[in-house]
Amino acid sequence: RKSLHWSSMQKNEAMNQVIAQLCPKNKHLSKSLTLLTCVCVAILYTNVGMNNSYTTVLNKLDISMDIDNPMSQLLCKILNRLDQIRTERMKKKNKGI
Repeated sequence: RKSLHWSSMQKNEAMNQVIAQLCPKNKHLSKSLTLLTCVCVAILYTNVGMNNSYTTVLNKLDISMDIDNPMSQLLCKILNRLDQIRTERMKKKNKGI
């Protein structure tokens, strides 16, 4: 019965897919800080989204995003679009259930 619970299984599968993208199986990352970092990044992306993740990390590093800089504008646009795609996928999956 636990395996039929739709919410936890979908979240678990989604998290596994994000971790698999950031930590490929063909690379040896066990017992390394790289593996821990990749898993933490996957959790951060899944919980708060790409844009908020980057903004939080940059703020912690005291790096400001210059609004007038075209590269900063492009990065913000890409991150917002990735978050939008993620939100649309989540809505579509929830409608199908």
